[in-house]
Amino acid sequence: MHIRRIVIAAVAAVALIGGSVSLQAGASPVAGSGDSGSAGSGSAAPTSAENAPIEEDAPELDGPGSTAEVTVEKTTTTTFYRPSTLSNAKYPVVAWGNGTGAKVSFYDGLLRNLAKAGFIVAAANTTQSNLDGGKKVLDGARTLIAANDQADSVYFGKIDTTKIAISGHSQGGLAAVNSGSNEIVSTVLAIQPGPGNQQDELRVPTLYLAGEKDNIVRPGWVLDQYKRTTQVPAWFAELGGEGHLDVGKADNGFHPLIINWLKYQLYGDAAAKNVFVGPQWSLSTDTAYTKVLRNDKASALN
Repeated sequence: MHIRRIVIAAVAAVALIGGSVSLQAGASPVAGSGDSGSAGSGSAAPTSAENAPIEEDAPELDGPGSTAEVTVEKTTTTTFYRPSTLSNAKYPVVAWGNGTGAKVSFYDGLLRNLAKAGFIVAAANTTQSNLDGGKKVLDGARTLIAANDQADSVYFGKIDTTKIAISGHSQGGLAAVNSGSNEIVSTVLAIQPGPGNQQDELRVPTLYLAGEKDNIVRPGWVLDQYKRTTQVPAWFAELGGEGHLDVGKADNGFHPLIINWLKYQLYGDAAAKNVFVGPQWSLSTDTAYTKVLRNDKASALN
């Protein structure tokens, strides 16, 4: 494992300076813009499903739309994670982008936890999320928006088309920021995003997450992206002891904060809002995080 991580870090360094990188399918994600190997555009309606096992070590998921069972539906271009039983409520959507060389399955633990918390996840089946500036990451969300009006779809009348988050890890985080200005996006969650993002084009609240021990996308690089995001409310949080390759695990330390961010932004959950907003915002005193910041626009929210 130690040798494998060194190799991955070396490949990431090449990707970050613009070299061509080719990893075998299923390899661990690294940052970078990528030069080849993206999935095709568009996303067909889900055609197959499997009932997913319940993770034993998931973070606290109580809140709007929470569920114990998850269904996974895979199409050619998108993998959808959703609560197995959809109520009469409308569900917000999380569009997801993978890191370089990574399949959706690498993030299975995280994406299941998001579905358990009451979100419908549309994860792009591409190992090069930013190859087109992140546009393909939103294709699955557009499929769900269309399905909301299709009477023969399981998603008919179930999608809150005004609540769409875009998120991703490493290169996928880069793609999330680069597509964050799209008109359908209502919030951005960039997890250890690679450098080169278009922060000046963001128009919605944005959370940047960094890992204290991340030697692939160093926390200082993520901090610099946060500092350049001044036109919208923005937050930065560095998780103590966190490396680059663990966010997809079901019990990863980022998950409670990720879920709180999405509950706040997409459900308007009051308790989740208090993690980020107000003079007593609880993230500021969370000892799991070695550094937390919010800009003036975020501090002005109440």
